Formats: sequence, C-alpha cells, structure tokens
Amino acid sequence: MDDVLEPIWELLGLFIVALILGLIGTAIGQTRGRPEAGFLWGFLLGPIGWLIIVLGPNPKKQKEEDEMRNRVQTTLIMQAQQLAELRALRESLSTRRAPTTEIKEDKYWVRLKERELGPIDRLELIELFSSGKIGLETQVAPDTETGSRIYSALANEIPSLKSIGRGK
Repeated sequence: MDDVLEPIWELLGLFIVALILGLIGTAIGQTRGRPEAGFLWGFLLGPIGWLIIVLGPNPKKQKEEDEMRNRVQTTLIMQAQQLAELRALRESLSTRRAPTTEIKEDKYWVRLKERELGPIDRLELIELFSSGKIGLETQVAPDTETGSRIYSALANEIPSLKSIGRGK
C-alpha cells in the first residue's frame, strides 16, 4: 500500500513546490503589471520563469509612459492654441488705430506683490500676461495725467483676455 501512495505523495509535493514557485512568480509579475503570466512562468519553470518575467516587457511601465506622453502632447497643444490666441490678440491691438491723427498709447500701472510696475503700454501688459508673470486677477490701473490710480483686475481692463482663461 505504501508503494502505491509514495508516487502520489511525491507528485503532491512537487505540485505544492510548483504552486509556491507560481505564487512567487505572481508577486514578481504584479510589479511588472503581469501577475497571471508571473504565476504561469513561475509554476512551470520556477526561477527561470521569474527571470523571464523580470527581463520581459513591462506593460505597466509602458502604459505609464504612454499616459505621460499623451499629457505632455495635450499640454503642448493647449499652449500652442493659447499662444496663437495671444498673438492674434496682440496683432489686433497693434493694428488698431485711433480715429485722430494723434495716437495716444494706453499706459498702465501693475500692482505686484513687492512693487508697482509702470507705466507700461498695453502690449507689454499682454506680454506679461502671456508669459505667466501676471494673471487675470492682477490689479492694474490706467495711467492718468493727474497721477491718481484706481486699480481693478486685469480681466476688467482687457476683457478679451478672459477668453484665454489663464488666471494666476
């Protein structure tokens, strides 16, 4: 009777060892995004299967790289669109002429955290906005001959910047 059970116990022992090797392969495969393949290779080939999983393709890493590439591409497209909108706005402002022969350039003062900047013209103001140095909520005031300044948000002074929608 022991002669009949001995091969069964040996097979059961081999199966348990293969199962443990497969579970280790699952743990290794999980870090690579391939737990099922890790179990299969570990179960069938043991440590050699683990190497196959470690040295094989890493779909988890590939997916992360693809997502990062898509985010960067989306950001670049959005930046290009915003830049085109700002260029169009700048072009429309630079080609606009006053009805009289004398062109009076609008000048502004910008209230920054540490100081006031000005007087600067409208194009410089838009360049500061497009470079991200100021936002829609930045306080600006038209330069007046009297020297008195009434500050309001940049979005109120140049409403067309709202369509770009980049507030700082």
